[in-house]
Amino acid sequence: MTSGTPLHGTRVTLSSWLVLFHAQEIRRQRLSVSQVSRKLGVSYLTAKSMLQRLDELREKMPAMAERLKQQLLDVSGARDQSAMPASHLSANAGNMG
Repeated sequence: MTSGTPLHGTRVTLSSWLVLFHAQEIRRQRLSVSQVSRKLGVSYLTAKSMLQRLDELREKMPAMAERLKQQLLDVSGARDQSAMPASHLSANAGNMG
């Protein structure tokens, strides 16, 4: 699923990528590296890499990023950003350390 994207080759779980993408794109959260590290249970360097790779995905593959955003909206059942629960970014969504 990540082949050919900036997310390819990472050992981070797909669920962790989706949780972070959802937080940034649907909930419009601006998370620091420390917050991502703590919330996802990953190392500081892994969190930094995740944020950089998602920025790269948005920059190099904007159509894919938009499709992913729409799919997350469809799955969550929310059509607007205000309908998302505040507790959606959960602790330990990934296990990379």
